[in-house]
Amino acid sequence: ETGDSVARALINDAVMELATLVRACSRESGLVDETDRPLGRGPVGVMVAGGLASPGSPIVPALEAALAPARYRVRPLVVEPAEGALALARRGRGFL
Repeated sequence: ETGDSVARALINDAVMELATLVRACSRESGLVDETDRPLGRGPVGVMVAGGLASPGSPIVPALEAALAPARYRVRPLVVEPAEGALALARRGRGFL
């Protein structure tokens, strides 16, 4: 049980750091104002990828809880990054 509490603490610390980075990048990119209020329509989309973002992982729900749901929408990546980039390129969309 000690290992479980240590693992939970590590995950919590990592999620808090990730949430801080998401908010900072969103501000720097002009997606939110200084109070994290989205400047566009609706919440800012945050895609999470990698093994720790797989179904059943504690990362996605913890990040959702750490970020204000009305301001950020956290979703796990459902396609490979290269496939998503190709789809966006075919539609003529840019990237942030």
